[in-house]
Amino acid sequence: MKVAYLAFSAALLSGCATVFTDAKDQEIMIDSKQENLALYDHNKKFICDIPCKVKPSEVGSSGIFIVAGDGYKSEVLMIERKRNPATYGQLTLGIGEVIDGMTGSDLIYEPYTLVELEDDTKQ
Repeated sequence: MKVAYLAFSAALLSGCATVFTDAKDQEIMIDSKQENLALYDHNKKFICDIPCKVKPSEVGSSGIFIVAGDGYKSEVLMIERKRNPATYGQLTLGIGEVIDGMTGSDLIYEPYTLVELEDDTKQ
């Protein structure tokens, strides 16, 4: 009986980040002190006018964006991912890592990114 209880408890706690965080629904704020900037994906498809919030599904696996605006030099923006601190609570490393990886809860994005472009009129 004790073995069954321990196995059941381990299964419940194995996907720690999946259970305790909602990484898929995280919002990433892209902001700037400059006006009239826009965010594009790596294929130059318009995403939003800055300031805006993007979801991890819009970031994709590369995390690479282009920021552009009239009067500014365009710049590549890479949104960094880091390990979700909730993954350190894994009681069963193998199963939990697989579950968190499958659900996308093993990594989270920086919640706030401030963008500043170089003025294009500077010589």
